[in-house]
This record gives sequence, structure tokens and C-alpha cells, in this order.
Amino acid sequence: TLALIRDGMNLYEAAAVKILGMDPADAVGLKKRDPARYQFVKAVVLGAGYGIGAKKFKKTAPLLTGGAYAPDDAAAEQAIATYRSTNPKVVSLWHYHQAGLVSSALNNDPTHSVSLASGRTITYFEPRYVIMDNTFTGKPTNELVASNILGEPPKRILGSRIVENVAQSLARDILRDAWVALVDAGFSVGFTVYDEIVAVVPVSEAEEAKGRFASIMCTSSPWATGLPLEAEVQVADRYFK
Repeated sequence: TLALIRDGMNLYEAAAVKILGMDPADAVGLKKRDPARYQFVKAVVLGAGYGIGAKKFKKTAPLLTGGAYAPDDAAAEQAIATYRSTNPKVVSLWHYHQAGLVSSALNNDPTHSVSLASGRTITYFEPRYVIMDNTFTGKPTNELVASNILGEPPKRILGSRIVENVAQSLARDILRDAWVALVDAGFSVGFTVYDEIVAVVPVSEAEEAKGRFASIMCTSSPWATGLPLEAEVQVADRYFK
């Protein structure tokens, strides 16, 4: 998947090759040529990538795609099964973190820590097994819980949720590195919006600054060497989405 993205595909085009077995040539431009299939892949990547089950996928797929994809029970089960069978390393990563959580809970560890490639650490407090009502059945079951913030009530936690937390944290750190590097390069950063950085430059320098801005955005995290990054830079006289 990463190799396909390095070659110029976006995430969902690459996923169409990986999950659906599409020819790479057919996957390029899939959003315009076959919107329904593109929305299906998008829903699977955003949902199944973090361990979501078929029942929850059925509910969330329409939300993830603005109503463009709404699977029935059988389609939801098939989508989840297909993702997991075609992405065994992702599934293994869920299990790896699940095993770590279980170990921390059984040993009554006060914290469960996960080291990030960026150098930071995510800490989960008081990992424990508790009896709580199952989300779908409503029946009491033994669940793993932990607190993301010290002192806050514990929440249900799974290895797949840790993988999601790690991915989001690394995305945040890439944006942080770019922000710092842009300031060091002399850019006046006004604010950020999710995965966007907005800087103010003189009109006479705007076009020349585009190339430097993009380069800095994609090369400021040495710990992420090999991760395919791309930045779209636009010049405007006001902020717009």
C-alpha cells in the first residue's frame, strides 16, 4: 500500500488495489469513474482499519461516506472480513497491542505505555478488567478499561484503539514538526486547522514560497523516513476550505 502511495496514488486508490484486487491502472481516478466503489473503499479504510466489527461498521459506514454507502448485514460482514484477510500486518498490530494491554491489566500495572516513533509516549492509566454491559448485547461482560487522562473515568480499550491513537498521534507530530520547521524558515504561521497550516506571506513572495512551504511540510520529520507524504499548497487572500 505504501509503495502504491509513493507512486502517486491517494490512500483510497491504493486501498482499492490492496482490498479489491484492482489493477493499479484502473484504480487511478476511481473517485470520478466509479464513485460507489470509491466510497466503499473509503468506508472500509476509515472503519475497518481500527478494528471495527461488522455491526458497528453497518452503522458508521453511512456516516463515514455522507450516506453514499450503506451496507446491509451481509455486506458489512463481507467488508470487514475482506479488509482483515488482505491486511494481516494491521491485524497483527492490533493483537500485539492487545497482548500488551492484557499483560498490564493482569499484572495490575499502574500505567500502560506505548512508545511512538516520534519519540513521545502515550500513557494509559490503571488498565484493568471490569464487569460492564456489552455495547451490543447489553449483558454484563469482562472488559478491559483504562483512562486516557489521569483522574478521568476509565473507558473500554482495545489493541485496535491503541493503533488508532498511535496513528493520530504520529499525524499530530508530523504537523508539529512541520509547524516548527516553517517558523524556523521564517514563515509567519497564523494558525492551524486539523491537517492544515496557514501562513501569511507578502503577495510578492507568495508564488515563490509555495515550493519551499511544501518541501518543508514533507521533510521535517526525520523519524518518519520512508513515509510517503505530500502537501497541497494554495495561495489566497483569505482562508477558505
